[in-house]
Amino acid sequence: MVNRIAKRLDPRLDKITHFHELTEAESVALDKLDDEVKELEANMTLTNTTLSQIARREAEFGVASDNTKPIVQRRAVLIAKLRGQGTTTPAFIRNVAASFEYGEVSVDESSAPYTVRIIFESVIGIPPNMEDFIRTIEEVKPAHLVFEYVYRYNTWDMIEAFEKTWDEWEALDITFEGLMTYHEDDTETTSIAKSVANTLRKAVQNFGQRK
Repeated sequence: MVNRIAKRLDPRLDKITHFHELTEAESVALDKLDDEVKELEANMTLTNTTLSQIARREAEFGVASDNTKPIVQRRAVLIAKLRGQGTTTPAFIRNVAASFEYGEVSVDESSAPYTVRIIFESVIGIPPNMEDFIRTIEEVKPAHLVFEYVYRYNTWDMIEAFEKTWDEWEALDITFEGLMTYHEDDTETTSIAKSVANTLRKAVQNFGQRK
């Protein structure tokens, strides 16, 4: 730990035992104060609420605490609560979905009378934390409306676009359901990594042949 006070003073003073102990204690106290200020600043917005304060904010919004959920999901519920005020319009629903970081969401009110379909356009499979999202919608929607949730799954064309052989798919050891929701976080990066690996493999082979 750096004695932030002593480093600003004449080095000869730090050689005095009592003075050194005093500045050490003050430095520790200032570091603790800095940490408390940073946490206070972080907790001024719901998007940055820390783990130590999340339960208090949940109590303020009347949300039951669930310590098994990641803090990101717990924050999302609070943000949805804050946004979940007003008339249940398509814009309102998209706003609530945005708080859960679900990406693009379409709202179809024409499928059937008194039925609203929420279509998740950006997520493959069932989005995470759907239970809290549905609960948020149910708390604010008019009683006469029925909400349906439509999820996207891979088509065969999308699966073929991954350009994997059957052996490669089998090596992944995934179920049919897993295949329907399979995605690669960064296909371009994966492609580059494979290209680099192949280049290195050939270089090693050529080096071995020269020896």
